[in-house]
Amino acid sequence: MLSTEYNSQLDKLQYKCPKGHIGTVRFNDWMHSGTRCNHCAHHVSVGESEVYNLLKPFFSDAYQSDRTLISPRELDIVISSKKIVIEYCGLYWHSEANGKSSSYHLEKLEACNKIGYRLITIFEDEWVYKNDLVKAMLLNKLGVSQATKIHGRKCEVKEIEASVKNNFLDQFHVQGKDIAQISLGAFYNNELVSVMTFSSSNIAHGKKVEEGVYELNRFCSNPVYQVTGISGKLLSYFIKHYNPRFISSYSDRRWSEGDLYDKLGFKFMHNSQPNYWYIVEGKRKHRYNYRKNVLAKKLGSGFNEKLTEKDNMILNGYEFVYDCGNSKWGMEVSN
Repeated sequence: MLSTEYNSQLDKLQYKCPKGHIGTVRFNDWMHSGTRCNHCAHHVSVGESEVYNLLKPFFSDAYQSDRTLISPRELDIVISSKKIVIEYCGLYWHSEANGKSSSYHLEKLEACNKIGYRLITIFEDEWVYKNDLVKAMLLNKLGVSQATKIHGRKCEVKEIEASVKNNFLDQFHVQGKDIAQISLGAFYNNELVSVMTFSSSNIAHGKKVEEGVYELNRFCSNPVYQVTGISGKLLSYFIKHYNPRFISSYSDRRWSEGDLYDKLGFKFMHNSQPNYWYIVEGKRKHRYNYRKNVLAKKLGSGFNEKLTEKDNMILNGYEFVYDCGNSKWGMEVSN
């Protein structure tokens, strides 16, 4: 490390790698990415190695660094027997500042889909800060979950307080808590095992309140349990007690192909364009939290009224990373 001072997470520190390459990197990325030199970025990161070591005992055919399936692009981890590919994305190295365009992750996903493979894209902050949850999600999607199986018919559905809901979502949903108005919980032997939330409008999607129109915001279960049929039971409770005429929801294309929505009776509507997330202290933050009308307070003297939201953030040293977009689903409800 060539830099001798460090003041904040936004500071770029200068380094010189053993091969003589000189560049800059933030301290958080230096500590967590495992790949410290941008010129040597073909090196397998610490996080990717951890994901591979988790899966290899279950899949003897798993291998790393494939350049044949969607040549010339490289794929981090391939499990041929499951036709699944897993990408581990360090935030700094996969940001636009490092040459990853808005379509970079989506193009990889679509290229894999074209040859019959499913791509799961894991971002570094998920692996670092929600490690146990992401491990459980991976094993579940790959069909090797060691969770205890219970049936939804043995669970009782009740409305729960927002604080209980948020605590559960922060633990067991990869996106964390939400601002939903309706929170439903499924209890097994008086233990909360699953949560589903709904709202009548969602300003983050630019919606207006419309009677009978709802959004299914979150659904998750405690990963120590595999609760069969519970999503349908929670949805049925909501429909019975709130009489919706239309329900929409979104699946994250990095993690899901929307299988659950299809089983619940939702119809696919469309795929959205990739979203961008700001990188703040080593975590992705939704751009809604950095709208131009709130940036003056957040950035202080660094805010320039003449610039766009994104230009203001870039000017103040923030980088951003794109995802793969979402799939929108809808259900017409006959009451």
